[in-house]
Amino acid sequence: MALKRFRALASDRKLIVIFGLAALLVLIAARLASEVLEGEAFAIDTRIMLALRTAGNLAQPVGPAWLLPTMRDITAIGGVTGLTLVTVLAAGGL
Repeated sequence: MALKRFRALASDRKLIVIFGLAALLVLIAARLASEVLEGEAFAIDTRIMLALRTAGNLAQPVGPAWLLPTMRDITAIGGVTGLTLVTVLAAGGL
């Protein structure tokens, strides 16, 4: 009898933790969206983008020649085709 109660309690704790984490993620997303809508994130984005450029020539990115095409290819993975492929592969793995 005690073992059944313990299992039920452990199951309830897991559920509470899962809902707590989900609520935390929703709160973080809401705060981030609020900052973006207020325009406060723009200054940080601008500072990061300027840090990745050569000081004398803002048209020239910092880094080796192979970095730009590599980053462009990685960005393309976030397109519809790449995301669909990843979703199908992940669902197939389940």
